[in-house]
Amino acid sequence: MEYNKTALVCGYGDVGKTLAKKLRTQGYTVIILSRNFDNNPDHVFYQCNITDSDQVEQAIQKVCQNFKTINLLVCTAVSEIQRAYLLDMSVAKVKADFETMFFGAFNVLQQVGLVMKQQKSGTIIGITSVVTEQNFPAAKMGAYIAAKYALKGLLRQMHQELVEYGVRVHAVAPSFMRTKLNSDVPERVDEFLIEKNPMKHMVNPEEIGDLILFLASDQALYLSGLSIPVAAGEVSNL
Repeated sequence: MEYNKTALVCGYGDVGKTLAKKLRTQGYTVIILSRNFDNNPDHVFYQCNITDSDQVEQAIQKVCQNFKTINLLVCTAVSEIQRAYLLDMSVAKVKADFETMFFGAFNVLQQVGLVMKQQKSGTIIGITSVVTEQNFPAAKMGAYIAAKYALKGLLRQMHQELVEYGVRVHAVAPSFMRTKLNSDVPERVDEFLIEKNPMKHMVNPEEIGDLILFLASDQALYLSGLSIPVAAGEVSNL
């Protein structure tokens, strides 16, 4: 297979790993930005703390020097969920969630956005959460929810600033997934969540990856500025 497209995946958790594998099979050279190095030979790794703007700027410069074009950016980076209400949290704990999910994302989105603006093409996708969608009940994770709302606002503004340059920006908003991020939640909860779901289904990283592949494809060339809940029927924008 000829690898003639470049995808930058920020974060290498369950969603990032699944997505990277799918992108590879679709002809992308996959570049990973992550704090932790992985020796997977199928991908190119840049060890980078995205909360450090200097590290991000240097990493994106290297990507551009080595690969010339960035066709796709997907920001999956997330901090550990703190199971607490905002009324019970300190400022320091709230800031901790914003460091990765908002300010870290901003560092990457800004640098890559400037590249895509200049090249007049590209797709940017951020992983938010279904909790930011209409009428979805909030759970006991106040700082996480607030940071995801902030990320959604950041993506909305990026869309406004970049769409005239041929750059598409989307948010993908998954519901609860059985991933490492939610490993602290007892597995017996899965049955309850599936039962109350109108489609009797729990979303998984494979489905998130498939949606991202579509949004990055030429079939979605004239779609931009969307926030798409992936919640098996729990949320409707109709």
